[in-house]
Amino acid sequence: MGHDIYGVNQSQQQIAYARFHMFNDSAHDLYQLLDAKECDGGVSGIGAKKTFSKQQIEQALSQLQKRLDRFNHQSIDLDDQQIKRFLTDCLETAEEEGQVDVCFA
Repeated sequence: MGHDIYGVNQSQQQIAYARFHMFNDSAHDLYQLLDAKECDGGVSGIGAKKTFSKQQIEQALSQLQKRLDRFNHQSIDLDDQQIKRFLTDCLETAEEEGQVDVCFA
């Protein structure tokens, strides 16, 4: 079990991916940043898909950066790197298409 979180474009092609072990608290951070706690099944996602606007993804990235700045991270750990890359990839699609779908499995 674990959290497999996919970003997909309007053609349903995967454009972003994040994978967290079921006991990795960083998965819950990503749900919180996306305001998608209802999609968090604890040890994995619940299989839901949610659509996010460009502004919502920008807000999630901004919140992540504020958190990193607040904790004065000199170097970003691997989980935070994965979250930042996931959100950045989703933002690219949202900028092109106006929105992005995220699947929480």
